[in-house]
Amino acid sequence: MIENDAEIRRTVLARDAFRREAHLPPLNIEEEVSKGCKLAASKAASELYDEQCQRYASDRQRIRDEIIAEMRSGGNLTFPNGWAGNYHLSTLVEKRFQSFLLNGVGDAK
Repeated sequence: MIENDAEIRRTVLARDAFRREAHLPPLNIEEEVSKGCKLAASKAASELYDEQCQRYASDRQRIRDEIIAEMRSGGNLTFPNGWAGNYHLSTLVEKRFQSFLLNGVGDAK
C-alpha cells in the first residue's frame, strides 16, 4: 500500500486543523481515515491489475482472439461489429482474463 494508516491519519488531522482555522465544521476523523484507507487499497489493487495486464498481455490477446473465433464460428462472421459488439467483446475479455488471473495461470510469470 502506498500510504499506511498513520500517514492517512496525519493527513486527515492536518486537513481538520485547516478547517478549524477557516472556521469550518470539523471532519469526522475516523470516517475520513476509513475513506482514505479504502481509497489507498483501491489504488493499490488498480495498480496491481494494470501490472498484471501488462505482464500477461500476450495471454490477454490470446483470450481476445479465442473469443472472436468462438463468436464467428457461431455464425456472427463480422464479430465484433459496431460499438455494441466491441463493448460485448471487451466485457467478455475482462471476465475471462480475470478468471485466468484467479486460476494463477500465465505464460510470463
